[in-house]
Amino acid sequence: MKKFLSVILCTLLTVSVAACGGSGKDSSKKKEKEYIKDSKISAMFSSPDDYKGKYVKLSGKIFVAPEKEDDGTYLQIYQDPENMNHTFIAVTKSTDLSDGDYVTVDGKIEGEYSGKNALGGEVKGPTISNATVKKSSYIDVVAPSLKTVKVESSAKQGKLTFTVHKIEYAKKETRVYVSFKNKLNVNATLDTSGIKIIKDGKQITQDQSSMSSTEGNYEQLDYDISGGVTSSGILVFPAMKPGKCQIVLSNVVDGNFTTEYSDFKVTVK
Repeated sequence: MKKFLSVILCTLLTVSVAACGGSGKDSSKKKEKEYIKDSKISAMFSSPDDYKGKYVKLSGKIFVAPEKEDDGTYLQIYQDPENMNHTFIAVTKSTDLSDGDYVTVDGKIEGEYSGKNALGGEVKGPTISNATVKKSSYIDVVAPSLKTVKVESSAKQGKLTFTVHKIEYAKKETRVYVSFKNKLNVNATLDTSGIKIIKDGKQITQDQSSMSSTEGNYEQLDYDISGGVTSSGILVFPAMKPGKCQIVLSNVVDGNFTTEYSDFKVTVK
């Protein structure tokens, strides 16, 4: 990352000197921060110098270890971590940040930096100075919820209970928060990957190609649950519109093999 720092430090120093060069009443006035609109963020990444001096709020993922210098900590961040796109530098006083953290950034645009990446390719992007950087999450940065429906409804058979707690509808996915309680004295086995949604007369299976569970470190529902244990997890389905549906868990077997269970069905209104 040091390949970037000399260019960035020179940029920031030039700005600082220019700021100190003013005089008179105007220079003593504190200007109100002017933030660019979200609709202008893509244009800002294309031409950072056009937005120099303005402020911006961004989010993203730190993709290399932060580097501490005398004037602050330098972070390289993907604003679009899924596609490893829209790289920018944030200079901050925060010190509790690490490679792989999802963050929000609020700071001043200082123009464009350019440098070489580890493979020798040219990399360009905006530099954000005096940045307030806060830890966030994969969900908030990559797949924020557009609508959350609280359910808290269960299907029970004997001493086994399947509960749907809530559903989050996002632009790229639908997240179903569930749990399964086993009050037997033997294990219960679930077909976790077979849990499905019935909606508008169609059967919707989980999105097996999604990387969200791994990238977002989603809690996983266990397929083998010991007696007296409750397991919880987040199931990922394709993006869909909110509406009435059924969450269906099939093929539940207990360790006694004496009880035949029908489908556990939870209706979401």
